[in-house]
Amino acid sequence: MPAKTAAATVQIKQAAEARKVATMKATTARGTTGKRAAVFGQAESAAPSVKAARKAQEKAIARVGKAGRVASVETISSRSARESRKAKEPGRVSTRPIATSEDIVLADDVREVPQTRATQTRARLRDVAEVKLAGKADKAEASSENALPIAARRAQTMEGYAAASVVAEARTDEATSGLASSDIKIFQIYFQPHQLAALDPAFEPYDNCGKRSRLYEFGVFARLAQSEDAKGCKLWGAVSWKFGEKAGLTGKDFKGQIIANPGYDVYFCNPHEQNEALYHNMWLQGETSHPGFISLCTEVFEVAGLPMELLTSMQPAADFAAANYFVATAAFWKEYINFVSRVLIAADRRLSPATRATLYSATADQRGVHGEASYIPFIVERLFSVFLATDGRQFRARKIAVHPNGNNGNVHLKLLGEMKDVACRTKSKWMAACWINYRNLYLSTVNGEAWSRKYIKQITPTDITFPGKYCPSIKGAPRK
Repeated sequence: MPAKTAAATVQIKQAAEARKVATMKATTARGTTGKRAAVFGQAESAAPSVKAARKAQEKAIARVGKAGRVASVETISSRSARESRKAKEPGRVSTRPIATSEDIVLADDVREVPQTRATQTRARLRDVAEVKLAGKADKAEASSENALPIAARRAQTMEGYAAASVVAEARTDEATSGLASSDIKIFQIYFQPHQLAALDPAFEPYDNCGKRSRLYEFGVFARLAQSEDAKGCKLWGAVSWKFGEKAGLTGKDFKGQIIANPGYDVYFCNPHEQNEALYHNMWLQGETSHPGFISLCTEVFEVAGLPMELLTSMQPAADFAAANYFVATAAFWKEYINFVSRVLIAADRRLSPATRATLYSATADQRGVHGEASYIPFIVERLFSVFLATDGRQFRARKIAVHPNGNNGNVHLKLLGEMKDVACRTKSKWMAACWINYRNLYLSTVNGEAWSRKYIKQITPTDITFPGKYCPSIKGAPRK
């Protein structure tokens, strides 16, 4: 923060403190009318100081705006230095290139993604927001009849400018502006010849017959990223042969939504809408399908240096994704593939022998519907939202709507989803508790008493937490 801006902030704090003291004296005064008038006079005398300081602050903010690119470079540099120090801490995954291992394919190198104009703008707006927040008068000033509306209007204006600037910068990015259907290449993976008949004509068939990998779709992503098939595309992705059945979308509709909303680095969808309404997040949902999922993922997160709170915090519907249904730029794919590969290599090298054996076992597919898959593909498909919330925060993401009917018209799922999103948006523990009670009643009614006794406690953390800085829809990439 520039020195003059810091000085303006100090002036505001001092003026606000003086007004607070004078106002408290006025409130506690119980003497003569003259005494009360004198004390209130002291409070009023503090007002010009506040106004003068605010004018100095506005001038300082204007100077920050003009020097925004310099400030953003300083912010980025300091952030990079902090991340470098964190990477050296025990238990964290290094960001340097790592030698490949079986079934794990990395890009040629791991470099920092060049800072786009949108990224620089967000850094500058964060600096301006810090000036604004640091210069806010405390609660005593806010009690003034005139100060509250002014402060509220100023905050709303700043937030409006920030949102408008980020969206404007994102939409002018040349990588995905002016999209046409030919700019988007989506592969549809089939594993058996008879599945060819079910493929969507808007997608490119991808023959994966006889190529069995414990990474499932992620192995295809890694191969495509290094192949000639995806080169030259503004956006590319790969979906399963069951895409239409699961998402309720045709390939033409999927591409149409992307073309209608240019300017994003990645477009994704979640075909399992009911999970958005019924579970805190996709990690806890995994406990009901894969035995011991949370316990295993806790150890994976620990050795990979991932934020542990993401395993149990409330996740809004805007960030739910666990199906590998996304289309992205080459820059996004490179960083995402490297991120997932680093996590998998860390787990392979640092987990205890017993935990590592569990990770690769077919225990994960207890119902036998995934070809005796190990835990790896179920962890990988949930790392997408973790990447967006951590290493991939610079990328802009948009969620594509699926299932025109929305949860098949189930009014309970609709209400549960709305309650949960309100709780996340307002960070209301009371609303979250109401959602949990309603959710538990619904699951008990639908799944029966035996299921409830087995899973309700496992999928309900003892404390209600919200993702805060790790939630991409709250801070970071614009979502719609």
